[in-house]
Amino acid sequence: MAIIIKSHKDTLLIDSTIGINYNSGNVLQGEKDMYERIVRDCEASPLTWYMWYDKTFNIPYGGQNEIQIDFLLICQEGAIIVEVKGGIIELIRGFFYYSYKGVLREMSRTPFKQAHDYKWALLNNGILNKDQIFVDYVCAFPHSTLDISRDSSQINLSHKLWNKLDQDSDNSFADFCLSVIRKNKRSKRIISKTELQSIVNSLAPSIEDRYKYSLTSLREVLDWLQIDNLSILEGLRKNPRILIEGGPGTGKTTMAKAFIKRHSGLKGLYLCWTGLLASKVRLDLDKERLSSCTVKTFNNYIKEITNIELNIKSENSQYDVYKLLSKELSKITKVDYDYIIIDEAQDVIDKGVDIVLNELLSSQHNGLKQGRYLVFYDLEQGYNNVSRNLNENINKIAKYAACFILDENKRVPTNKLIVEYANKVLSVEYCQEAFELYLDSLKGNDIAGLTISFHDNVREVKKTIKEHTKHLFQYCGEISSTTLLIHSDFKYKENEDDDSVYDIIAEMESFLEVLSEKTIERKSKELLAFTTILKYKGLEDNNIILVIPASKIKSSWDNFLFEIYVGMTRAIMNLDIIILKSN
Repeated sequence: MAIIIKSHKDTLLIDSTIGINYNSGNVLQGEKDMYERIVRDCEASPLTWYMWYDKTFNIPYGGQNEIQIDFLLICQEGAIIVEVKGGIIELIRGFFYYSYKGVLREMSRTPFKQAHDYKWALLNNGILNKDQIFVDYVCAFPHSTLDISRDSSQINLSHKLWNKLDQDSDNSFADFCLSVIRKNKRSKRIISKTELQSIVNSLAPSIEDRYKYSLTSLREVLDWLQIDNLSILEGLRKNPRILIEGGPGTGKTTMAKAFIKRHSGLKGLYLCWTGLLASKVRLDLDKERLSSCTVKTFNNYIKEITNIELNIKSENSQYDVYKLLSKELSKITKVDYDYIIIDEAQDVIDKGVDIVLNELLSSQHNGLKQGRYLVFYDLEQGYNNVSRNLNENINKIAKYAACFILDENKRVPTNKLIVEYANKVLSVEYCQEAFELYLDSLKGNDIAGLTISFHDNVREVKKTIKEHTKHLFQYCGEISSTTLLIHSDFKYKENEDDDSVYDIIAEMESFLEVLSEKTIERKSKELLAFTTILKYKGLEDNNIILVIPASKIKSSWDNFLFEIYVGMTRAIMNLDIIILKSN
C-alpha cells in the first residue's frame, strides 16, 4: 500500500503537480515517469509505504539553505532517498554526463554523491534519526540503459541503480528499494507501526510546506487547465451553438474568456447571476483590452431592457416569467449582439435563458436555432435544483446546440481529497444525524492543502481565522490570494437585538474587508476579503477559509448542504474548514 504525502494518484493531471521545472515551465519527464512507477509498485507492495515527492527541507547543504529531494520513501524496514535523472545519461571515465540539445554536458556532481549527501544532511540535522530508522539512497535513470558495474569508481553502487531496463521490466521498484535496504542494513530490526507513524508525523507537511507546493504549482495548474480546455473549445469551434456541462473547477469560466478572446472582432454579451463573478470577468477582460463583450448580471440586463425584476427565490411561477419575457423581448427588432455567453446557467436557466437566446440573437426571433451562443451549466450547483426543473430547461437549448461534458475537476489536482469530501456532501441524507456522521468523517484528515477544525463559540472561530491568515501572510507576504467564505445561515438572527455570527465576524474591521464589486481586484495585501458562499458562487481563489455551522440554522437541508458543497469547491489549492458547533 502507498500513502502519498503532498501528492495525488491521478495520472491525467500529473503534469500539473509533478515533474515541472519551475524556471522554464517544462515537464521533467523522468520525475513524472518515476512517480507513476513508484505509486504503482508501492500500491502493490504488502508493506505500507509513505512517499513524499519534491520535498524541500530548510537545512544547510553545500552553501545553500535548503535541499530538495525528488522522492523520499519510508516503510517499516527503512527510508530511501530517490534521486531521479531523466533523459539520456552517460558515464565516461567516472564522470556523469547528460544530453542537452544533442551535446553532452558534465554534471557538477554525480547523482550518487548528491543522494549520499542528502542522506547525511537529513541525519546530521536531525530530520531522521539513524538510531531509529535505517536510511539509504538509490538513483533512478528511467530513460537510460546506464551500466556502472564496469566503472571502478561506481562499481560498489551498482545495486543502487535503477535504469531503463528496470523501468521497462516487471520488476517492482518497492522490492528494489527493499533489496538496497536489506543489503546495507546491519540489523534486521523492523520498526513498529507506532514508530513508523511517529516518523511520518515528524515529516508531515508543515504550514510552510502546505502553501509552498500549492503556490509553486499554481501557474502550472492554471496553464494546463487553459491548454486542455482550449483544445476542447477548438474541437467545437465549427459549432455556433455550444452547451457545456461541467462541475466546479472544470474551467468553464476560463473557456468563456477564451471564447470572448477568439471572437474579439464580434460584439458579445456575457451574462451570469452573481455580481461578483460579473465584476471579476469584466476586470479580466479589461486587463486584456477586450472591449467587444459586454458583461452584466442576468437580472440587471433583463431589468435594463424589459423593466422585469428577476429573483432566484422569486415566488413568480416559471410560466409567469416566461410569459412576461416573451411579451417584452418579442418587441425587440434590432439584434445588438453577435453572440451571447451564459455562465453558471443553472442559476438562471428557468428565468427565460432560452427566450433571451431566441429573441436577442436573431431578428427573426429564432436565435436558438440560428444564433451563436455558449452556455455553461452545472446541475449540482443549481439552487433548489429539484423543484426548478433544471433538466427540462437545459433540454430546450440542448436540442439545437453541440453538447459537451467536462468531467474532470482541474481546479484542485494537487488534492483530490477536497473534491472527494465535497462530493460526499451531496449524498448526505437530509437530517442532522447524517450530517453529523459526515462531519465525523472529516476529523483527522488534515493533510497538505486541507484542514478541518471544530469550535464551540464564535470567539474561537475568529481566533482560528486569524491564525490561518497569519500563516498565509508569513509565507506569501500578502493575503490577496485568500478569501474567507461564511455560510449564509450565519446571517440569520435569532432575536432582532442579537448580532448574527456573520456580523460578529465582520466586526474584525481592521483585519477584514467585505468583498464587493468595487473591491474584487483585491489591491489590499493586508486585509482578508470575505463574503458569503452564495455571493462568491462561480469564483475561486488559491486559498479558501470556509466557516460553516455544525447544523442547519435557517436553510432547508438541500440548500444548506448545497451551499457547503459550493464553498468547498471554491478552493484552487488550499481549503481550511472551520466548523462552529453552536452560536
